[in-house]
Amino acid sequence: MGKAQAKLFKLYAKIFTYFLLITILFSFSTIVLHELGHFVFGLYYGCKPVRIVLFDTSIMTTYTEMECPPNLNMFLLGISGFFVVLPISLLYFFISRGGEKYLALIMIGFNFVIAVNDFEVYLKLPFPEIFAIFGSLLIVVGEILLIEKTIF
Repeated sequence: MGKAQAKLFKLYAKIFTYFLLITILFSFSTIVLHELGHFVFGLYYGCKPVRIVLFDTSIMTTYTEMECPPNLNMFLLGISGFFVVLPISLLYFFISRGGEKYLALIMIGFNFVIAVNDFEVYLKLPFPEIFAIFGSLLIVVGEILLIEKTIF
């Protein structure tokens, strides 16, 4: 490999690492905000917090565990995480300039992927996987637009 090819490879490796770290940061922050939405809603309506699990390797998901009164509307508790992240990411999309606004698309995509279990359990939707596919597409589109707008 020549010097020019080695420099180009290093440049692409740095770009890939940068976008990988940004994606990990935004995915983790989306998970935290989503579970925080469930937690705060539960506290407001009298639930006793047990724990927030940001990633459970045995079932490959995140969840908030709380002891709630029997009269609590579980539907609202279930979708509260999704509806905390959505306005924050939309606000970020509309106030951002340049390529970083596409990080909001990545957040919205992760929000849909994370909320699939909530949609299945609390909304009783027949095909919650559609939301995972839609969220994954938003993540891919967000990544492509982010790279295109910030590099080229």
